[in-house]
Amino acid sequence: MSILFLGDTFSNYHKSLCISDDIKRIIGKNKYIVCNFEGALADSILPYHSKVGPAIRQDLDFTKSLIENGINIFTLANNHIFDFDYEGARSTLDFFESRDILHGGLLDRNKDGIVRIKENNKNISIICASEKNGISSSKKNGSELSYHLIFDHKFEQVIKNEKKICDYVVLFLHGGLEGYELPLKNFSKRYKQFIDLGADIIIAHHPHIIQPSEVYKNKKIYYSLGDFYFSHESIKRMNKFGLGVQINFFDEIETEDIFFKFENNILDLTEGELIQKDLRNKINSYDSNENHINEVYEKFVMPLVLDGFGGLSNKQTLLQNIKNIARSIYKKSHFRKKRILLLKHLLKNDAYKEMLFNVDKYNKILNLYEKLK
Repeated sequence: MSILFLGDTFSNYHKSLCISDDIKRIIGKNKYIVCNFEGALADSILPYHSKVGPAIRQDLDFTKSLIENGINIFTLANNHIFDFDYEGARSTLDFFESRDILHGGLLDRNKDGIVRIKENNKNISIICASEKNGISSSKKNGSELSYHLIFDHKFEQVIKNEKKICDYVVLFLHGGLEGYELPLKNFSKRYKQFIDLGADIIIAHHPHIIQPSEVYKNKKIYYSLGDFYFSHESIKRMNKFGLGVQINFFDEIETEDIFFKFENNILDLTEGELIQKDLRNKINSYDSNENHINEVYEKFVMPLVLDGFGGLSNKQTLLQNIKNIARSIYKKSHFRKKRILLLKHLLKNDAYKEMLFNVDKYNKILNLYEKLK
């Protein structure tokens, strides 16, 4: 029995899934096909949650096309499921539940969000979690929806408990730095902890590009599959390549990597040899020195600050720029809400904490944020 795992999947532009016949054949060979459903099925009149970054909603016809093309497990633990707050997440759950379609990731009342499959006397559990990035729970009329957090200690017990009752634990996780070709050190360390706790394989998504995989204690960690299908009316796909992982569950887990290429508005298969070689070179050069942190800091943290606030200098440290922001907040109240949201995003987002901790300024910036609230 095999399960095909696909990466981030979203469209509010294409009304149907535009894939080649070769991909359709691969989907047809697998009994279960899993994708990260990146966004809510939200009515257009619903207000979006105040956040940094875009609030995106899935197109209903596109979602139906995913189902028609064989995708039959949808995971919802990601940073966009609460873009339209409780109502958007609830409407997404209602859509899948009313059609008896397997879905996972959201904790709802007495439901634990775990997808459990039994085939050929094998029990397989797919557990989802996301990094802390924006809103991770929402309540209405005493009812709460939420998802597991990757760095929450309570998630460790979820893995250990599930391993006691199943043969295989698959972690399908939403985390990492968007657009960056290497896994962050804090994520790499955390995923290896999950293997130690009982996970049999880890497959991650969210960076929107393929990141390297590695083997730890004879178990595979895929740090990012990249996008499976991403079609937005105004946001370009970050990278034309994506990765799918087909897992064959025998006495041991066997995996097959399947590479995709989005070109001329259609997703097709592509040769993966050169991509795999490039990924191996990247992971082999991945070390713990400060060059890695500095590269991420300069390439991702500072541009975000500069874009959000304008007029700041990337020659200054993050703390110096934050102080400048604080001064300007009291001079220009019009931008106060936006600036505090961005500052909060930097402080609370798991993908940025590694840089902030390594430059030894996280606590100072956190204190500044508390004063600005």
